[in-house]
Amino acid sequence: MNRPDPSPLDERDLIALLEAANRLNQADTLEDVLGHFLELGESLTESEAGSVILHSQAHNDLYFAAATGPVKDELKGVRIPKGKGKAWTVFSTRAPLIDNKLEGHYGNVDEKTRFRSVSMICVPLLFQDTTYGVMQLLNKGGGQKPYSQRDLELLQRLATQASIAIRNARLFEMLLASSGLHARPEVRKDLISRVVGGTSSSMRERFTILHADMRAFTHLCNMLPQPEKIQSILSDYHLMMASVIVGHDGIVNKVMGDGLMALFRSADGATQAVKAALEILDGFDRLRTTWNELTSVNLGFLDVGIAIATGDEMILGTIGDDNFRDFSIIGTAANLAGALVKQARGGKRLLCDKLTYRAIKDKKIAVAEAPETFTIDKPGPLVGVSYDVYHLRSPATVQKAAAPAASYDAFFSYRREDGSYAARSVQQALKEEISIFLDVDELPSGEFDTALLSTIESAPNFVVFLTRGSLERCADPQDWFGREIRHALETRRNIVPLTLPGFDFPKPEALPLEIRDLVRHDAVEFNHRYFYAMLDKLRGHLRLPGAGG
Repeated sequence: MNRPDPSPLDERDLIALLEAANRLNQADTLEDVLGHFLELGESLTESEAGSVILHSQAHNDLYFAAATGPVKDELKGVRIPKGKGKAWTVFSTRAPLIDNKLEGHYGNVDEKTRFRSVSMICVPLLFQDTTYGVMQLLNKGGGQKPYSQRDLELLQRLATQASIAIRNARLFEMLLASSGLHARPEVRKDLISRVVGGTSSSMRERFTILHADMRAFTHLCNMLPQPEKIQSILSDYHLMMASVIVGHDGIVNKVMGDGLMALFRSADGATQAVKAALEILDGFDRLRTTWNELTSVNLGFLDVGIAIATGDEMILGTIGDDNFRDFSIIGTAANLAGALVKQARGGKRLLCDKLTYRAIKDKKIAVAEAPETFTIDKPGPLVGVSYDVYHLRSPATVQKAAAPAASYDAFFSYRREDGSYAARSVQQALKEEISIFLDVDELPSGEFDTALLSTIESAPNFVVFLTRGSLERCADPQDWFGREIRHALETRRNIVPLTLPGFDFPKPEALPLEIRDLVRHDAVEFNHRYFYAMLDKLRGHLRLPGAGG
């Protein structure tokens, strides 16, 4: 009978692994637990640094979730693009790696942190069929010693425990979200014990309530017989709103069909709620444009209505027991926002009460019309209650005077037949922040060739929207899409490829010589479902006045 090969791990290694397992039962944050695993790995393998690098579904890239070593703080916020470096290879193949003479490493990380990676051991973070990311250790003995099979087995066992910790953290996040606490960790930190601690006590606090409701959703269901399309539209809509609300320090508390309720509890909660509402309106317009591109039915009838109300004495607490628990808010403002959202229609997309208006009236974030009286009637002989209600709109965009091409911050290049909707969606979302050249109709008078190329030269950023097959005609000297890319490369613009679903960069040798350098630029993936995450990534690639870097 053949016996399995003995493990290369010794008693000290096994004791350390047991200690690491105990961390899973302690009330640490996920970052603390992962950091402890890395410190153990560093100590047992004599490594100089370590990191846990996780996959972001929103960005479809990798990011540093935890790190140890001399540059751990500098790694926060650093991202690894899709297909770049050893970490992506291990993530995509699910196969561990030992490299004692590091080559083909994604050098941008070392450049940003001024850390020199000499050797690496990297393993995938796996749980059943899911790959969360990778765990890696760097520079054994300061880069002077080679990593061994013992080091590999040790890191794989630590990675197994780290994968369990990540899975548990994500399950807990889902629990909180389904209980009415989908928010940034720092926003809900003091509320978590009320969900998991078994307490049913309530708290009084000032809250701003936001209610949103899609208009004509029932009509949409009758017009589109395919349930999966309706589900996709509804998912896009709620993901967009949740992303905006959480980004403005709000709490997504209830999702009810095509409706949503959110809470804002910070000192400037009313301001954040109004900012979020205006962003949601803009995001909905963009989504509607995208939906129209994907169906033969004209969906222009769809709209969204939003109501916001603020209350000084709101009661927040849990309902239920250990088997079922839900976070809920009680108070006049909650009732008012729920009633007012039904009136947010017919051109009046965003309504708010007097307390909300007073909080934002001097901040120039919205334009308000004169208040109207809104009455909530009571049943029977009870007298209804009246409120002053304001219709809010985004401040009118100041029309830029006709100016030469130098007034543009970015030039958007795309093929009209399949890139137009994406380019216009991004332009619509960024129009309040930067000036964008989008269409030849905006060219100043003069010769077309000269005017277009001068516009490219005058804009510091060149964003090129790449769709399936969009580079195939670039070898033709008369192809304007190819000429725009070529001129941007020749004039050393800051080039940001924005890739749409279905596009993959060809091998450089398959491209005309003049545009081969395009593949060397970090790309941003267009994702209409995670649109705002994609926008954040795009902003990080743009070079804008006063942005630094």
